[in-house]
Amino acid sequence: MRGLLGDATEDIIETFDTKKNANENGEDDPENIYSLANVLSEHSGLETMLKRLDSIYDMSSGKALLHILLKLFEYAIKLKLNRQRLIDPKLRAISSMLNKLNLLLKTEIEEQGRDQTLLSLTEKLLFIMDQLFHEASTTLSQDKYNEFSVSCEGDIEQLRSLLNYIKLPFVKSHPSLMQALIHLLPYLSFGNKEKMQTLLDYFKLYLEFDRFDLEHSSSSTTATASNDNDSQLHLDCFCEVCKHLDKKSVYGKEFRDLVNESNGIIDQCIKYIEINSPQVKTYLGMQDHDSWKEFLNKPSLSYVLRLLTGLSYGHEHIQMKIGQSLIPVLHKIEQLTTAGKVGVLAEDLLHSLTENEQVAKKIDDVRNQTRAEKKRLAQEARDRKMRELNLTKISRNKSVSESSAAGASKIPVANVDLADETGHVCCICREGYKYFPNKVLAVYTFTKKVDIESCEAKTRKTPGYATVTHFNIIHIECHTSAIKQARSRDEWESALLQNANTRCNGLLPLWGPDVAEAQFTTALARYDANITDATGIRETSPTLSIHDIKLLLLRFADLQSFSEDTGGGGRESNIRLIPYEMHTILYVLTTTRQIEREEKLLQNFLARPDLLINEAFEVDGPFFLTILSLIIMKPNDWEKNRLIFLQKLLVTTHIRSVNSPNDRTKIASKLLKPFATYKTALVFFGLVNAFFIHMLNSCFDATLTTPYNQQLAQFLRGNDALIMDACTRILKHFEQDLLQSQTFDTLFNALELSQLSEQWIQDAINALP
Repeated sequence: MRGLLGDATEDIIETFDTKKNANENGEDDPENIYSLANVLSEHSGLETMLKRLDSIYDMSSGKALLHILLKLFEYAIKLKLNRQRLIDPKLRAISSMLNKLNLLLKTEIEEQGRDQTLLSLTEKLLFIMDQLFHEASTTLSQDKYNEFSVSCEGDIEQLRSLLNYIKLPFVKSHPSLMQALIHLLPYLSFGNKEKMQTLLDYFKLYLEFDRFDLEHSSSSTTATASNDNDSQLHLDCFCEVCKHLDKKSVYGKEFRDLVNESNGIIDQCIKYIEINSPQVKTYLGMQDHDSWKEFLNKPSLSYVLRLLTGLSYGHEHIQMKIGQSLIPVLHKIEQLTTAGKVGVLAEDLLHSLTENEQVAKKIDDVRNQTRAEKKRLAQEARDRKMRELNLTKISRNKSVSESSAAGASKIPVANVDLADETGHVCCICREGYKYFPNKVLAVYTFTKKVDIESCEAKTRKTPGYATVTHFNIIHIECHTSAIKQARSRDEWESALLQNANTRCNGLLPLWGPDVAEAQFTTALARYDANITDATGIRETSPTLSIHDIKLLLLRFADLQSFSEDTGGGGRESNIRLIPYEMHTILYVLTTTRQIEREEKLLQNFLARPDLLINEAFEVDGPFFLTILSLIIMKPNDWEKNRLIFLQKLLVTTHIRSVNSPNDRTKIASKLLKPFATYKTALVFFGLVNAFFIHMLNSCFDATLTTPYNQQLAQFLRGNDALIMDACTRILKHFEQDLLQSQTFDTLFNALELSQLSEQWIQDAINALP
């Protein structure tokens, strides 16, 4: 590269060489990176490792050895040579690993999950077995695989034993372990028709969709509710089994053949949709809305769609069978804005069917028919509007006033100025809710799995999620269109271009003033599904989302980076995200009628004068409740009670600084710590207080009879420009007032609480037991 003055003599570097260890896709090639591990297969290393594995009979004494062996196996299976050696029937590697898997699971159940190391070892072992089974199913001939399957000693009883583990509370409470077990199940049955039949028969007991619908809608007794949960668990598991069948593997096709021919599961799913779905009268409009709403709300429908999607991938006969009768129904579901998550599942099923050219043509035909009908209706609406405005069409799609053409003295329509968008605009089409009022805008977000409370008094912390953003906004329709044009890339890899080269994995919808609720709920359901996919959290909830905001504000208070995982987005971007996360939480709390319960929770918190030591280590402690107040508490109530929140935040911080989570009976020290210890809590409180002062005070009218939660929701929904201006003022207050404070007095002054002092904090600490 040339020097700054242009007189350097070095050669110009036009391009960089391909990575030394890169494969054809430009990625690091494990065959080169881990090539030294080949020695394990060349000098009986793998055989020795398996012998040592067989020598472990007790986890209390063999845990350390197992940890080392699994680490070695993890390195070994990076190389194809080692994988091929380990699936050699003579080594009986899978048999040895199955024995250790049973030992690990039994030990974990006995210890009730107290030893987290055992859980980690189990997941590693399942991953290694999954890789070996995948290698065998995709590379071995049928005869060789049958020989390999016999060497596994995974008989029918072994399969039933693993199926029974799924029901255990310990396994159900660890989703990652459950997922790994589910992935293993079909591999244990491949190559043996009797075992595949056993697996299908086990799950077929739970595929009584009509009974499931009845139980799910009338779970009045404990027994019924328990059975309902059991059915739901097994339906979820079978959907996951079908989803992870390898469509390129001979044995994946063999499994699908069995489902299609012998068990009637495909016919059962198709029949369920045919019997329960209303007649498709039109793909557009809401004339038949009520009958479809009842069908879409059936609990079994989502499972039926998931099963058909998983089983149809890569199987021509199943695709043809579904395509013969269900295309109109599936297209109707994907068109309905009220379909929510079910609409997304119907779209996924149609996508899987497009692998078959004949079925793909049917899907294209029905979609083109709908597009043409939409275009015709839009043209009719346009013509009506033009007639109302007394306009007529002339060449090149221009219009003139008929009365002007006749010589009448009227103001020319062409002189009207177009107003600019004042709120959010799409980063692709540059339009917002002013000119496209019915299109849903959304914010690109990035969500990852985290512990929601680092100070929780548990060995295994409660999992949740944390969200950050670069606050790039896009129409969901524009996002979908951009993804379809880049089918060779992953959805979120393609979205990098729209999101300023910042990683993302979700689209948080913004509910515009004229956007239909059904459109918003559909977008919100997809956003929740994105979070679930990205984090492995079983389902989202208002509680976890409140913790999400809490963690985001703590990032501000602790001066943590917002872009370490994403490569973009800072303070300004993330402060703007908070009002829209609040709106989403408020919507869910309101529609699920949880507002009163949450208000009661806050009232009980405020009614207790002193903070108990154990409360400082609870997940839903003072920091969580402070964020809850931001969402449901009236501004005038905050003004009355904010000192209670501040006091409990400071006392919580003090307790955490002197006591461990296991010591929750008596305070270790009542001596006031330096200001730096409490600054995070003070700044956290200051940010919440700033939201009330700069944003929420303006949205509350005490003279109205409308409940506050509805007033707040309406404000957040229709005042983008005001909200962005308020966020700018909040950020300015944070950076210029809160962060600059280095003493209690200056920070209290910044909070306009100059009547407080260090002694006020000391008195609160002295009241602790």
